[in-house]
Amino acid sequence: RSQLGDHVHRAKDPLLRALPPEAIVFIIRPMSKRKIFVASLVLFVLSASCKENPNKEQTPQPSLELEAARELTQKAFRLKKDGNNAQALELFEEARKKLELAPKDQKAAIALASNLDDFGTIYLRTGDYDKAKKHYEKAREVLQPHAEEAPRLAMGIDFRLTTLKAFQTQKIRCAEPLQASNAKTSDLPYLPDVRPAQAVFEKINAHLQGCRGGDPSVINVRMVVTGDGRIALAEPLGPIASTEAGRCIKQRILEAFEKYIGEMPHFTACYRPFTYPFVVGDEEAWKNRTR
Repeated sequence: RSQLGDHVHRAKDPLLRALPPEAIVFIIRPMSKRKIFVASLVLFVLSASCKENPNKEQTPQPSLELEAARELTQKAFRLKKDGNNAQALELFEEARKKLELAPKDQKAAIALASNLDDFGTIYLRTGDYDKAKKHYEKAREVLQPHAEEAPRLAMGIDFRLTTLKAFQTQKIRCAEPLQASNAKTSDLPYLPDVRPAQAVFEKINAHLQGCRGGDPSVINVRMVVTGDGRIALAEPLGPIASTEAGRCIKQRILEAFEKYIGEMPHFTACYRPFTYPFVVGDEEAWKNRTR
């Protein structure tokens, strides 16, 4: 012990002097300065490695620019929700500038694709279909290498492009103003109360029985309803969409909607998307279920 302490005291290496004698108790006889230095270096490396957890993954923190863009986007969404399209566009533009300064990584690419998608939606609502299409297609291009990491965004962009195509085919022209007026021009809300719409969907549900056999099961359908209560689009989600059952469900929703159009709530926004879980199965099984 005294020899050990003496070696530590007399060592010129500051790293070794910083260690207490107990830290190198394996030294039991006088050693050369070179050996002492090597021993101290090994101990230092072992000590540092013991403090680290190799199984713990370090989560990279988002950049300041990405965080700023996210905050601006959240503010823009609140404005867009009330129909303040012009102010929302300004904030989306500020967010895009922040994203251009952010590190070019996967998170920034996904955020940029989402930003372009947001621009497309405002242009769609205000009737500038050319700009809407341009921004949606650019968003899809930016997202394509990272689509597996953001499947909901990828699906959403595709659905909005499908909505745009449906509007053009059916000659539905959105014409929301860029700037929401402070003067009250209508008693209608910007977006509808969803409860009356859900009541209509429940009635439509009965018309879908027989589109697929077996016990009734949930089929989620994404729909777009315009402000005057018309349905512009109905798309079953998932693998069933490309099947005969999926096509049957889609067609029957469009047909049944005409019977209940007077019951759908009206609103001042150009359109409102809905996703509803229809329960579809064999007609006899459905009857037994509803008895």
